Amino acid sequence: MKSTTPIYKIKTEFSLDQSTSIGGSKIFLDYLEKIKLSQVLQILLRFLMHVVQCYL
Repeated sequence: MKSTTPIYKIKTEFSLDQSTSIGGSKIFLDYLEKIKLSQVLQILLRFLMHVVQCYL
């Protein structure tokens, strides 16, 4: 899945008065983007598909 806007370009303002249940999600998403989790998962999926095909 590709996002149209990189997470780091989204402006964030912290305010407890207007907080929501997803208030810390931008920080978490920024971390996942930084460690390139989506690329790692794609590589892992390709590897697992190859392993499964070997046993079919």
